[in-house]
Amino acid sequence: MPRRKVGIRAEEGRTYVESIVLVVLFLLTVLSFVIAGFGFLVPIELLDKLLTNLLLIFLVAECAVIIMLLYRIYNQMI
Repeated sequence: MPRRKVGIRAEEGRTYVESIVLVVLFLLTVLSFVIAGFGFLVPIELLDKLLTNLLLIFLVAECAVIIMLLYRIYNQMI
């Protein structure tokens, strides 16, 4: 099967999405370090909710990165 040509805009769109996901992962990492450093100042109920939400967002962002990497590997194999 011949490989489909991907337009410049589609490649730019993928690059923008990857950049945004990487920035979000970086910000989540920084936020987790800040929470770890100053977590003792926050009430325990609020800290539990905050850490749970942060972990869920982090997992979703990691899944997005894994899917993008697998998609790139799949496109290179075709």
